[in-house]
Amino acid sequence: MLRSLKPKSGFGRNVFTLMTGTVIAQTIPIAVSPLLTRMYTPEDFGALSLFVSIFAILSAISTFRYELTIVQAGRDEDAAALLALSLAISASLGVVLMILTIVFGDRLVAWLGIAGGAWIYFIPICVFVGGAIQAMGYWHSRHQRFQRLSQSKITQGISTAAIQCGTGVVAFGPGLIIGYVGGLCVSLYTLCRGVWKSEKVVLGNLSLVAVRREAHTYSNYPKYSVFGAFADNVSLQMPIFMLTKFFDAHATGIFGFTFRILNLPMTLVAYSLSQVLYPKLAAMQHSNPDAVQGLLVKIFMLLLGAMVPVIGIVVLFGEPLFAFFFGEPWRAAGSMASILVIAVTIRFAVNPLSAVLALNQNVRLGVLWQAIYLITITATLYVFRNEPLDSFLKIFVAHEVLLYSIYFFLILKGAKRGMRD
Repeated sequence: MLRSLKPKSGFGRNVFTLMTGTVIAQTIPIAVSPLLTRMYTPEDFGALSLFVSIFAILSAISTFRYELTIVQAGRDEDAAALLALSLAISASLGVVLMILTIVFGDRLVAWLGIAGGAWIYFIPICVFVGGAIQAMGYWHSRHQRFQRLSQSKITQGISTAAIQCGTGVVAFGPGLIIGYVGGLCVSLYTLCRGVWKSEKVVLGNLSLVAVRREAHTYSNYPKYSVFGAFADNVSLQMPIFMLTKFFDAHATGIFGFTFRILNLPMTLVAYSLSQVLYPKLAAMQHSNPDAVQGLLVKIFMLLLGAMVPVIGIVVLFGEPLFAFFFGEPWRAAGSMASILVIAVTIRFAVNPLSAVLALNQNVRLGVLWQAIYLITITATLYVFRNEPLDSFLKIFVAHEVLLYSIYFFLILKGAKRGMRD
């Protein structure tokens, strides 16, 4: 049946393949969420949210953004050099972070006011694994191996859910984090399996000279995009840090879980779409640049329209639905969802299009947006940190609508610049 629904165009088939794998991968953890919410407390979910936030910030810079260049390289030999460079940087950063965690980890845990923060020692490991996943993901994307990318997402979802449920049965508190780490490792194994055998000639002829050459060719990425990616991810995770610091672990857990459930449509579609859209845009800027803006506007309108029924359901039935599926203690998550769904919608419609700002000529424009967002989200949430939780969240949503509207304008500007270049 799924095969009959598969689009006929190459672009559509690639999106469908990735989206199918991501749907399955994300459906599994969501399907077991009613079990997990009865095994773990909101405070446990708060620890998971904080762990994922720290990991997300560091993994965004774990390869100095060189993974984005793998699909842009003209020859496979150049792409292989960029892959090796990305993996080497990620491994080096992991080692440095482990040393820093051993020295300063306890102080960070105390400053954030986290109880039982031993999980922080998993972060350096995850940073290396996450960076390797990103690099290998773009290597497979370059070679149109979207089936393998899909498989990696599925195995990650299955292993994460299995480990979290298994540790939940024995009431092991950090089980949510252990499961998350295990899922990442399984995903990396899936991506790496068989690569050396199939690309032995290209990967075996790597040289330090080639790595240095490609590092210099794409030096805009460590110069500009690293700061932008870091700022972008700090911005996205800022609500978690503010809630942890100025509210409590319970509020953080409710917020993190709610955002995860609401972001399911974005996770299902946005990753798959952006993974396929990025190499397509890289090609279109040379072959058919005049069509780029029209494609972006069309995708934006389709994504925005797709979220309209989701908004209606969440606003009208959020509280009873969350209480029914996840247990009565999570009814507050339904109330929070009715506020946050607007922020999720605008992110869902705009984020997949951000691949435009990852193109070489738009790197600085992307950094500009990321700097603006970091400054405004930090200032907004800090100024209103003493407001009641509902008011704090509504202010956050208003900020998201305004800033992501600006983001969409900058994306269209970047597409127009690509036409001129």
